[in-house]
Amino acid sequence: MRPLSRLLGVATMALSTVAVGGWTGLGFRSDYDGVELVGQLIKPRSGGPFPTVILLHGCGGVFGSAEEALRRHATWLAKHGYAALILDSFGPRDLTGGQMCSLDNLARAREFRPLDVTAAVRHLVQQPYVDSDNLFLMGQSNGGSVALRLAGGGYDYGLDEDFRFRAMVAYYPWCGAVRPRMVTPVLMFVAGRDDWVDPGECHYVAAAERGAPLKLVSYERAHHSFDLDIEFQHFEGRAVAGNPKAARDSRRKMVDFFNRHRAE
Repeated sequence: MRPLSRLLGVATMALSTVAVGGWTGLGFRSDYDGVELVGQLIKPRSGGPFPTVILLHGCGGVFGSAEEALRRHATWLAKHGYAALILDSFGPRDLTGGQMCSLDNLARAREFRPLDVTAAVRHLVQQPYVDSDNLFLMGQSNGGSVALRLAGGGYDYGLDEDFRFRAMVAYYPWCGAVRPRMVTPVLMFVAGRDDWVDPGECHYVAAAERGAPLKLVSYERAHHSFDLDIEFQHFEGRAVAGNPKAARDSRRKMVDFFNRHRAE
């Protein structure tokens, strides 16, 4: 198990796997402030173009156990036929070490990170290995909240008005980011013992009619950051803990969800 200091410092297709290539670094400028963003890409070794998922980190950034968890998710997606890009919004801005975990900074991140996603989309749709009709989004914690915001439509952030992500997955997000109307189907994974965000709020918003479907899966015995390989501990007075069973189940459900929403 990894300590918290390291945290801060698929449907038919899901039944079989494909060979995966190595990791590739990508770079492109943010639509928010022109910062040169960096991404880690993994994809199936042969074939294509591939449906593609952009993965968004939580407030700890792409570091330590959080990076390892994102790489596990991305590798799982690649094994099931998807290209996967881990998008780092904090490292290139020197926002590391968990300094973005305060409420004010989390709100600030929800403003600029959607524009980072816009830049990633514009880069990806120009790549020959990307199926531009099948773009997906996945986010952890603050990244999940960014996904919920973008589920209301990317035109607010410079994407074409007719552009749509096919579907999104949000891990233990702050559900106050949900828009009154949604254009993108979303699957949320919440932790029943989460004391960073209110899982009850997520149950409440999932029960309301919001246009595109908002599905919720709750892991009642799990804590925030359940997909990370960390032992139970407290940080800033709040609990985090890995839950391998929930992590594995969520990855299977994520791929199945994306498969169901893929365009032919």
